[in-house]
Amino acid sequence: RREPTAPAVRHDSTAALWVPALSAALFAAALLLCHRRRRPRICVIAPGSGQATRAMLGAGGLRVHLAAGPEYDINGRRMPPDWVSMREVQLHESDARAAGVDLLVAGRGRASCLNLATLAGRLFDAPSGAIVSCEVPSRVPRPQPAASFSCLVCGSRGGQVTLPALWLLGCRVPAVVINGGCARQQASWAWPSGVPVVLLTGGRDYFNEHRDALGYDGDERYLAELCAAISGNLG
Repeated sequence: RREPTAPAVRHDSTAALWVPALSAALFAAALLLCHRRRRPRICVIAPGSGQATRAMLGAGGLRVHLAAGPEYDINGRRMPPDWVSMREVQLHESDARAAGVDLLVAGRGRASCLNLATLAGRLFDAPSGAIVSCEVPSRVPRPQPAASFSCLVCGSRGGQVTLPALWLLGCRVPAVVINGGCARQQASWAWPSGVPVVLLTGGRDYFNEHRDALGYDGDERYLAELCAAISGNLG
């Protein structure tokens, strides 16, 4: 990862944090510093979180709820149609099936009704405002009010698709987003107002390969792109 050339930028509603490397212990400590609850309750969205999942599960003093549904994360079928903009994306399996999401769509390939967007519909119950478990019921013995969570933790594809889908369902839990996948102009309309979001990104992720193009103006340009993508949501 590139060393940062810009300082950390923090706003009331959104913060972009530049971190060249992040150990499991440092990440757990960062979460504890961000929240003043005695034992923060964290919901980790497993797809794309990688090391963060292991860090949260191994950290002391945290109540970790793991959202892990392998059937929603099958390579080649996990990205729903129109996920880049998140417009008209089906958020529940039944709606996705009725819309024919699992049929061959020209230019996109074959998606699945069990995908990273419908994972959000499985995780968050909009009528009750509760977060429930996927795959690991022992960690969430019963649905928990979303307001009882200190934050969501997601990374990569979970931040690209599942987090915006949760926002569209009405979930308003603060979020820590590794790789900053939700920070794209096409989906900026889906960002909820006033919800704290911390972006942890070094800018060398596979969806930032354009940064290696000849003439790209380094970290300052990347920071400008991030800010432009979320400018309407900065406090």
